[in-house]
Amino acid sequence: MKTIICDSNLIHRSGHFSVWNKFLVDIALEQEEETFLVSHKSLPGENLWGGTLVKHFQHTIMHDSAEQDNARILNTYLGFNQVFLNDMKKLPATWFEKETRVIFSNLSYNQLDGAVRWVGSFEEGKRPHVIFFLHEPSGCYFNEASGEFLVNHAHSAKFHQHFLKMARDVGAEIYTCGETLAKQYSHLGGREILPHPLINSAIQAPLEMNQKKNFAQVLMFAGVPDISKGFGLIPDAVCDLTSRWPKIKFAAHADKRRLSGENEAIFGELSALRQEHQNFLFNTLLLDQAQYADAFFYSSVVVAPYIGENYVYQTSGVVWEAIATANRLVVPKETWLEKEVQEIGADYVVFDKADGAFGVADAVSRALTGLDITLQQRIECAQKFRAKQNRRHMIEILKRPIYELAR
Repeated sequence: MKTIICDSNLIHRSGHFSVWNKFLVDIALEQEEETFLVSHKSLPGENLWGGTLVKHFQHTIMHDSAEQDNARILNTYLGFNQVFLNDMKKLPATWFEKETRVIFSNLSYNQLDGAVRWVGSFEEGKRPHVIFFLHEPSGCYFNEASGEFLVNHAHSAKFHQHFLKMARDVGAEIYTCGETLAKQYSHLGGREILPHPLINSAIQAPLEMNQKKNFAQVLMFAGVPDISKGFGLIPDAVCDLTSRWPKIKFAAHADKRRLSGENEAIFGELSALRQEHQNFLFNTLLLDQAQYADAFFYSSVVVAPYIGENYVYQTSGVVWEAIATANRLVVPKETWLEKEVQEIGADYVVFDKADGAFGVADAVSRALTGLDITLQQRIECAQKFRAKQNRRHMIEILKRPIYELAR
């Protein structure tokens, strides 16, 4: 049996995309399957987690979406999907047999059409078994007030609906990250689509949630330093908060290997603040999964300061890590992140993006008030959330096609 995992967005060896793909590779290798991971051509290094690494794809799922002109959106959609289709056709045809499992681990609608057309190019009865994992917002949402699904991103909803129909026609399996997305895609596709477990560092770490307490630490930032993730808000917010709360530690993590452009100056500011404020910790090293999980577990408040327009409709792994470790969250108002924490039942406060760094600081101050009152609620929410994201369930998802093919 052979498993081929395709992710055009795998361009770095750190971050949630990397953890997700490593998990899929590990499961395939545990089943003693021949395992290939097809990544973006720019992924550094030669070896990866024991499988065969093939650096191949030309584009990531990220692209310039600031221009909302319909013609530009359509051209991007058609162009990127054609590139992805061409890239798939360049892979060795001998890899793909009926018994081969092909996993598209992280595609957007700008690759999904190309991927499903590639599946459809095989003669019926000779197609590999294909699984799609969908992580992007669908373009629609359930409106509690009206009791119906509404479209909030027209072209996204339309492109996804088109993909779902084509995927059904070629017999592909589809799973989404989280129950909320599963309901949305089920609505668009006219059939039930199930969620897959969320495989993140803190979620899967063997943490004893009953030992969680209100640690005197706020995690202000974690991950890739990027303006759209609110990285530029952190220096002023830290200056305000370290003075306002001298007995609380404020921590931030930013991978210095991922610096570029204006983020370098912000990184320098935070490095200077580390020297000026004893209650500010700034970690710039690459953390392993256990260290990353500990950063969340030993905090009581986690800030997701994302201000980029993408996050009106996009989720974040940081939010999942925070919920899984019983933290109170600080998230931007009227975004997908706020909606997601609401539906999960997590404890949170919001900030208005228009208020900038001081809006974040004020929200953190509100989050630090009354933590004892909500601790047990946060622990119970974390335990419930973690129980749904178990490794065994993902193994069952991936093994199911093997049993069916063996019959």
